[in-house]
Amino acid sequence: MKILVVEDDKELSSELREHLGFKKHFVEVASTLREASELLDKSSFNLMLLDYKLGLEDGLKILNKLKCYTQTPVVVLMTSFATKEVAIRALNYGVFKFLEKPFLPQSIDDILDEMEVDRSSSKINLAPHGHVAIEDGKEVELTELEYKILSFLLENQNQLVTKSELHRYVYSSEIKARNALNTHLSNLKNKLSDDFTRQLKTIRSKGYIFETDT
Repeated sequence: MKILVVEDDKELSSELREHLGFKKHFVEVASTLREASELLDKSSFNLMLLDYKLGLEDGLKILNKLKCYTQTPVVVLMTSFATKEVAIRALNYGVFKFLEKPFLPQSIDDILDEMEVDRSSSKINLAPHGHVAIEDGKEVELTELEYKILSFLLENQNQLVTKSELHRYVYSSEIKARNALNTHLSNLKNKLSDDFTRQLKTIRSKGYIFETDT
């Protein structure tokens, strides 16, 4: 899952990044509304963890910007100001959940469970053990990197995945040539059915969208 953390408390944002990264989520962090806005312009996210007060900035103001996008994240508001007035404002903006500070990073896990991506529309699933994809009941053996690519695409189906994000997820901190990623993606297409190739859309100069049938 792609998650944007908008938080000016560096210690908390670091804890959230570490916890969510350990859970194999792709995490970006912004400490100001401007930084968050720039990240939203570049990519789409499944979830945004938004601080209510970013210094003197009102975190909720960025939610007006979300109306400009066709793909918008679920918003969870993090706040030390859990008043009735704040709750009403947040609900009017369509906030999904509240997290009252202080909280443990593990508190996010229950929210993520509620948001677990429904993959029923996709004919492809991942076996819980080994590097195996299951397509229409048939097992397909994958390499470790092919498995990671497919996992990230399924986690973010119907969302734009930039080439940079996919590269960072697959190789972590390793520096690898981008054409190596293209090779693994091509091999993955060859192993899976034509349906997978049809659903995986390449967005020129941006990245990929794995579109599931509706």
